[in-house]
Amino acid sequence: MKKYYIADALTTMEVIFAVAILVLTWVRATDAGLVLILFSLGELCDAFDGMAARRWRYPQDGKKRWWRTYAVRIDQFSDIFLGLSVLLFIIVHLDTNFGLLVLGVSSVVGFGVELLVYNYLYEKNADLALLVVLARRYLYLFGIGACIVRLLFSAGWDYRIKMAVIFVAVIVAVILWFVKVDRRTQDKTL
Repeated sequence: MKKYYIADALTTMEVIFAVAILVLTWVRATDAGLVLILFSLGELCDAFDGMAARRWRYPQDGKKRWWRTYAVRIDQFSDIFLGLSVLLFIIVHLDTNFGLLVLGVSSVVGFGVELLVYNYLYEKNADLALLVVLARRYLYLFGIGACIVRLLFSAGWDYRIKMAVIFVAVIVAVILWFVKVDRRTQDKTL
């Protein structure tokens, strides 16, 4: 496989993990541990697809690749699809109130930022708009962490395995915090 396809493959894998979570929800499988693994793998694909796309760009060979025209929107769709699939699992199988709370807050903040920031605020005050977008990202990360914790403590795993998962998750989070510094300081969605 050519390196410039890696980002597309990662985004595709993220969608596949989301579909797998939806299938587990549909067939009434209540294995929170398996959903946690699928969700974590999907989030890791999401974490690295943008870096891969920037590192290994498509060649300027004149070929039309329709999916590259919509790459930003496809990536946003896959992120939302993965989040909604895990929230649906949590709502149906684990904790309806928790799932609906996270879904409600995410929806209000997400749509609010889209409408307010991108349609109005960037034209009036770009610095404030950037702060709002970055605050939304922190809220998004908090929601991901909350879902992971909820799934982890619903999994039927031994407490030592749960503690090891927490340890690994913290290490991965710290590494990503430093590797993805641009996501903490810039808005590349425009």
